[in-house]
Amino acid sequence: MDNLPIEIVEEILTKCSKHTLTHASQANKVWCAFSERILYTDIRLHSAGSTGMVTLRRCLQTLSKNRDKAAHIKSFDLYIFAALKEPDQSCLFSALVGMRNLKRLSLDIESFHENTLANTVGIALRMSTFSLTALRISSIIECDDWIASQSELKTLVIFHHESSWEPEAQDLGKWASQSHSAENISFVTSIRGWPSDLIALPGINSRSSECGWNAKDVIRLFAFSQFISTFYLFASSLLHNPRNIGICTQVSETFPEILTLVLAVKDTELEQVGDEITAIITPFLKLKYLRIRPWESQRCGSGMDNKHKYHLAQQWISQSETLQSVIFPDMTMICRSG
Repeated sequence: MDNLPIEIVEEILTKCSKHTLTHASQANKVWCAFSERILYTDIRLHSAGSTGMVTLRRCLQTLSKNRDKAAHIKSFDLYIFAALKEPDQSCLFSALVGMRNLKRLSLDIESFHENTLANTVGIALRMSTFSLTALRISSIIECDDWIASQSELKTLVIFHHESSWEPEAQDLGKWASQSHSAENISFVTSIRGWPSDLIALPGINSRSSECGWNAKDVIRLFAFSQFISTFYLFASSLLHNPRNIGICTQVSETFPEILTLVLAVKDTELEQVGDEITAIITPFLKLKYLRIRPWESQRCGSGMDNKHKYHLAQQWISQSETLQSVIFPDMTMICRSG
């Protein structure tokens, strides 16, 4: 085996389990180098239970002391449900800074209410040299400028832990103008630590009718996609825009437990997009609630009369077997009869 070409050794090791790779790394220096590179490519850590926390601590200590091992990491998922002590935070800081080849980062840390941890992660990100293609991060970490500087970022998921938070077109537009990944920005709110609302920003300032937003890119950043029950769609125009239908089709397939669909509609469009909204809601097989909200939540919506609202609501309800009620921008609610 020692006489095998390096290419063959590498191909063999890439098909081995992590358990086998751990033993293979003890064979010789060549096998050790290849095994470590593969073992450290994808790191997933969590603090659930005493065993999980011990593993997390040991791994962070190893990565903080050995920059070569940290440099092997291309995908790093961190799920922490308890507070990190100061030494562990220092190790996390050093580990993140050392991941110079990182491409995918997911930070789901429930103790972000501790300012020291949020600051530690924020500083580490600003000092890092990696260029990400996918990021999942809490809104509490103040690193907007750093995120906007990530030129290769294709998928961005931002968690808001305040259940009362409501997205605004003005804020989303700011992200679209600053970020290099405007086609694939997603916001997620969470309730008691679990993801609940998915908010899509499909190129809010783009005039292209092509659907660049990819729900499959987003789902890679979720361990429990079934907890996403509400979908917000912010688009610059609903009228004659096939992009929105494409996005909703993807979301309905990728997140099958969507019960509530929230559409942000401009006042000038609402009376014209009845058929478009019918097409948008059709893919959602479990949809119960459709909420039409104004582009900016402070506005009350259009002056559409109640008869027209009833006609539109019945049109949408009749096209869905599960839709129970429609809420208009002025909070008028029309329910399924019978």
